[in-house]
Amino acid sequence: MVSLNLLKVFVIILMSVYLYIYTLPNLIDLRNSKDKILENDEFLNNEESINLKEVNSSRIEDKYFIKFCGDSSKYRFLTLKNNLKVYLISNKEFKTSEVSLGVYLENVSRLEHIPGLSYLLSQVIFIEYTSKSKFLTFLLKNNGKMNSFSRSKHTRFEFKINSGSLIRSLEIFSSYLIKAKFTESSILNILNDTRYFIKVEDQVDFEVLQLLYNIIYDEINKKISQFPINDISRVNLMFAGTDVYIELLKFYYTYYKADFMTICITSDKDLDELEFYVDRIFSNIPSKINELSDNFLIEYSSLDLNEYSLTLNNYKYEIDYLIGKIIQLTPIKSKLNMLTLVFPIPNNLPDNQYSSLKLIVFLLTQSGQKSFSKKMKLKYNILNIAAKFFYGRGENNYFILKVSLDSKSRILKIMESFFSIIEMIKSMKIDDIDMKQIRSQRILNSIEYFRNREFRGLSAKVVYSSINNNIPQNHIMKYVLLTDMSQLYIREVTKYISPENMILILTRSRINSIPINALLGREVNQEYNKYFNDKLENLNMELNNHKYFRKLNDFVRYYIDDIPLYIILNLKNITEDHAKNLRIDLMNLNKIRYPIDLNIHTKYVAKQDYPESLYNILVSNLNHSSNVLIDKQHISKFSKTVYYLPGKPSELSLNIRASLTIKYVPVDIIKNIFESVNISKLITISYIIQNIFIDYTDSLYKENIRCNNYKTLYDLSNIDFGINIHIKNYASIFPIIYKELCKSLLKIFDFINECDLNTYKKKFELVIYNLKTIYNNDLASQNIFEFFNIETLDTKSLISEVRILRKYDILKFAELLIKYGVLEGLIIGNCNPLQINSYLNDFWNFLHLNRNFNINLDHDINLHYQIFPKNNTIASKIQESLNMIHLPDSYKKCYYFIRSKSKTITNEFIFQIHSGYYKSNKSALNKLIINLINKRAFTKLFKGQISLRLSIYLDIFSSSLETFNIVIYSSFNTLVYILKFMNQFIQVIFSTNSPVISLKEFEKAKKRTIRFLESNRTTNELMDLYYPKIINNVYPLDWLQLEIVYLKNLTFDEFVKEWEEFIKLPQFILAVHRDNSYKTKLDTISKLKPFEFRQLNSIDELLTNYNLS
Repeated sequence: MVSLNLLKVFVIILMSVYLYIYTLPNLIDLRNSKDKILENDEFLNNEESINLKEVNSSRIEDKYFIKFCGDSSKYRFLTLKNNLKVYLISNKEFKTSEVSLGVYLENVSRLEHIPGLSYLLSQVIFIEYTSKSKFLTFLLKNNGKMNSFSRSKHTRFEFKINSGSLIRSLEIFSSYLIKAKFTESSILNILNDTRYFIKVEDQVDFEVLQLLYNIIYDEINKKISQFPINDISRVNLMFAGTDVYIELLKFYYTYYKADFMTICITSDKDLDELEFYVDRIFSNIPSKINELSDNFLIEYSSLDLNEYSLTLNNYKYEIDYLIGKIIQLTPIKSKLNMLTLVFPIPNNLPDNQYSSLKLIVFLLTQSGQKSFSKKMKLKYNILNIAAKFFYGRGENNYFILKVSLDSKSRILKIMESFFSIIEMIKSMKIDDIDMKQIRSQRILNSIEYFRNREFRGLSAKVVYSSINNNIPQNHIMKYVLLTDMSQLYIREVTKYISPENMILILTRSRINSIPINALLGREVNQEYNKYFNDKLENLNMELNNHKYFRKLNDFVRYYIDDIPLYIILNLKNITEDHAKNLRIDLMNLNKIRYPIDLNIHTKYVAKQDYPESLYNILVSNLNHSSNVLIDKQHISKFSKTVYYLPGKPSELSLNIRASLTIKYVPVDIIKNIFESVNISKLITISYIIQNIFIDYTDSLYKENIRCNNYKTLYDLSNIDFGINIHIKNYASIFPIIYKELCKSLLKIFDFINECDLNTYKKKFELVIYNLKTIYNNDLASQNIFEFFNIETLDTKSLISEVRILRKYDILKFAELLIKYGVLEGLIIGNCNPLQINSYLNDFWNFLHLNRNFNINLDHDINLHYQIFPKNNTIASKIQESLNMIHLPDSYKKCYYFIRSKSKTITNEFIFQIHSGYYKSNKSALNKLIINLINKRAFTKLFKGQISLRLSIYLDIFSSSLETFNIVIYSSFNTLVYILKFMNQFIQVIFSTNSPVISLKEFEKAKKRTIRFLESNRTTNELMDLYYPKIINNVYPLDWLQLEIVYLKNLTFDEFVKEWEEFIKLPQFILAVHRDNSYKTKLDTISKLKPFEFRQLNSIDELLTNYNLS
């Protein structure tokens, strides 16, 4: 009996241990996985073993939260006594505090009126009187800002503020949630202020919806004021007044209850401190449904909260009205030819079906030789394909396919191919291995993760994920199991991606209106077909039912008709055979097997504030650490031109941008290899060899080779003179990419011998031809480059070099690149300096020990390449610029006029101040002045000038000379008008008595500039910020820190003195006049020169006087 009892106890213990291990949130089952790093990057738990049941607790401590790998924040969840749900997140790295509060109306049964009321309330809730708000004023004074977002079932308020002012801001914020403070007059002011109702969404997808909704209302001919189009609501102004005020009061006191609210606060403050204040401040928010204040009941005793007398949604957005329609658009200013297919999808489907749509987006837009987008470009002359699924704000979500068309694109064939792909997706098998391959490369971004590794906007994402996705409270973000991506969900959701549920939009830039059958015809060349060009004038006269509406200062002409039935039936009968015949393959792409046991990490890497050369980092480690097993003689010869910045432990990715380049090779060595050499020849060969390398590299790795878009001669002058790569992926995938790119480089001579050189010549000739037909902004950049670049570069010399180019020249260039090339670059991300050094040594040996090149190499030729005199290199030749500071005084203010004969749509005015060679103090001062002028001067002087557009920025000429640039352009105003306006502006602003110079404005601009410089940046932003400055060896490595320190110590008196010197710097003005601009007399323009500026007669005039001086 005793033995039996002992056996039972033993069995129970075993079962308990098994259950404990099974439910652990750590990756127990993945300990032996080949892909530890990839799985850890998504969660610290096994996806198949996560307990999805919600933790039914009013309080959850940090140790029970399931977080992302590397997240060092401390979390706490609690429910206050009034049922308000609270997330608190603490991290000492947070530089500011963020608060997000969501009001969720999931259980409200009658939602017809909700969107309009909810949005309107979100705009007026913090406004006590006509336009004043104590809360918003407090935020403004404490470097804070606020946003509100309203959707059909929830509203979210977000604000950011200095941590020192957090508690006071919470006290003021909560007071608006306890009692309504808005007034009838404040509502009337909001309703009459179009700024609140005509907002522009950043995402182009919402512009599509804005377009559709404008058309719906135009067709129905409703006279209504417009809420933001994505908020699915409008207000009939005949009800504006007391009725709206009463409705908002009822809505507020009915639904703005703690029961419906979730709040999240992120701060550097301690969790206990945050909890103390949150409990004290927010526990007073009413929680009982229909609980009203006595004052409200007395003042409006006749109100019945269960009966809404006014519905602000007088007419809902009936998107069904446009299903089965074709809409032809002709924007006045746009130059696009676009096919857009819109598929409304109900917003009440299971979340996993929407995740399936994101998988479909990936399958449609991935790259590769057999991909959908590649085949469409080759077969039907399209320029680009973009697919997008996004959540709508009303009854529908949307799946959108956008296709940029060429003049010869065959629209019906494109649509047939698209629906054939959808049929292929319905029948394809996607297993867990396939999904892991897709997810591991971050192409699909793990399907549905709301990642925030930079901790910006984390509070909003937590609230959104909590109230909108109903996830367990101890899971910080929503995730999707692989098993949820079943074929069943894909088949269910693709029912809505069908020809019967389609809205077809055709945006045409050249033809105003042509019959639908012609647009959709199988064999019709839509824009250049002679028949339709001949008939165009008659068609314009016959079609008299066009409508107009204005969007973003651009009048759009449109024409609506039904999609012909035979086209819908044809598309409906399409099968996957059509896509198979095109040899489209969706799943055998981007699949890479990963190596085992990669120890790539930054856990023990010393913190850096800015990138440093790998050489300095390694030498420093050798001097200060006995644990580093590396000898100084083993430090890579490339380490002085490769820079390194460690990533955050939470980012298991690398961002690498590097070039194998000859730009530091002395000109004498280059001349010994080439029979003749000049800048145009080297640029031509560099462009062609980069494109050959791309084309002959395996399609899986093409995206890691940069192919720049050269719009101007200035862009071409910055070519890398070699092969450039840009890798952005998981750290664990890097060894594979490195190995494959090295294989391609090993075959570069074979690639050159095999290629059809004429094809690449024609491609580069097309680039050169496009330089002659550029738009105004590019035209201005090119002309400024020609003014100040001492080394001449023109399209004529480039064309000449292309025509005489031989394969022999390209092979010699490749030999030069392998033998003398320098590897320079920047590496940011999750890796160790020792690992980088190891790869650089390996690459050195690969270049100089591989006998397959059959080149007689001197193994030590690159050992001291850093001592090459830079004043005798290719880079120095093309980067030498004219410095206006050294011009005679009579040329310190110059003006030049250009008449554009190419594709121009605007008149443009560029005003430059030349600061000279880079200095951190001058650059920081320029950034401060930009902030002053942006916020102060233009808002006043440009008031009412809605047709003028402004751009203000700093630029670097030839990687050395810094310029302060102001650009004004307009499609409507003549150049004479712009010149007169800018004359006044320059005289008023850039003077000793400038209105921007005041202590108050100085302090505000100084805080804004410092805050911008100190902002927490993503890996991609850091790469864009540091790479051009470091690689060109112009900026000191710690330039950002130097600028911040300078601004923090800058006093107002010192700034006034600097300003007086700033306005004395050389100034240059370039005016570009479009050829067809209102037939303005050229004599009038050319004689109208800005005040005190010298008008130049030719581009060479400055250079001539510069040489003389």
